[in-house]
This record gives sequence, C-alpha cells and structure tokens, in this order.
Amino acid sequence: MSAPEGRELLSFIVSCALPEDVTLVATAPDGSALEFPGEVGLANEWLDHPLRKAGRGWVSACLFARVNDHDVPLPISMRGQHQALATPPEEEANWTLEEGAFYGDYFVAPGEPVQWIACRGKDQAAGETGGLVDRDCTEPDPNDPTHTKCGFIYAGDCGDFAPEPACDHLSPHGFYRKCHALSSDESHSDAFREVITVFVLP
Repeated sequence: MSAPEGRELLSFIVSCALPEDVTLVATAPDGSALEFPGEVGLANEWLDHPLRKAGRGWVSACLFARVNDHDVPLPISMRGQHQALATPPEEEANWTLEEGAFYGDYFVAPGEPVQWIACRGKDQAAGETGGLVDRDCTEPDPNDPTHTKCGFIYAGDCGDFAPEPACDHLSPHGFYRKCHALSSDESHSDAFREVITVFVLP
C-alpha cells in the first residue's frame, strides 16, 4: 500500500478475485481512501475466509495472463473452466488467435520464487499476426529457452500440435483444462487445473 507498484498489483489481484459488483476500500498511508473494484470474480469466497488452493490458482492464472512485456494495455479474451470465464459465442467467434495458457501460483511463501508458468498456443507458435504482435509472454526467450520473454517458466507448446504438449484435456471451446510445469512425461504428475487460455483479435 505504501508504493504505487504495490497498489497497482493489489488492484489487479482484487479485479481478478472479486466480481464487478464488489469494491474494496482501503486507507492509504496518507489517510486517503483508495478503491479497488472487482471485475472477473474468480475467487469470491476470499471475502469470507482465506484463499483456498483452487482460488490461488485461478487468481494467479488471471494475474499472469494480464502481464504484457510491451508495457501497454491490450484487450484479451481469457478462457477457462471457471464459470466466471464463460465466453459469449460472439467473443469466441471474433477472438480467434490462441496466444497460449497461463497457470501456477503467485501466492508462495515469503522468500520462495513465484511459480508462474506459460505455454505457447498454436497461433503464437505459427507466427506473430494480429494482436499477437504485442503479446510475447508465451514465447521462449532466445537467450534462455527455459523461460519466456516475460520471465515465466516456459512449459513448451500447449496443445496436441506439439510433439510433447504441455497441456491436455482441450475443451470444445478451445481452452485447456489441465497443464503441466514442463512438456515432459515425468512432470505430468504436477498438473495444474486452474488454467487460463488467452486469445486475441486477428
């Protein structure tokens, strides 16, 4: 709360966790009131009790999906098996380029590294077009192929278009229901079910 960056982060956490009809009000160090409106509603239960593992996963995936290496706001379509991420048919029809999927755990113990993971979607793997030009967080870093250009752990390509896909259980609506830390068989025991697949406009 004492730094602008911290307040910005809190605003994203609240907007991911709580629905748009809820606004949290906090007191800034200087005594002024600060408002943090909800938006997506992935962890409504957080208002009443500590965040559970699933809520941690959903809020984390939402935070990671919103990161942009170019530091400019861009509209995205976030999809997943949470009811708050239900996508209207017109959005599915218009937002057709698959950037990739995001998952992990932001809420690790103090001193531990954030577990943020991304895999590359089929359209991002095919080449940058449309809204993908300004979205690079699922692309491997040429200088460190174990991470993406944004610093996320790079799990490889997401779907069955890859020899060793990082995700499985693709839904009829195009999002992944389960993804892994690495695209290798031995890592498949460490599965994440709170996954957000991001699409952009062509």
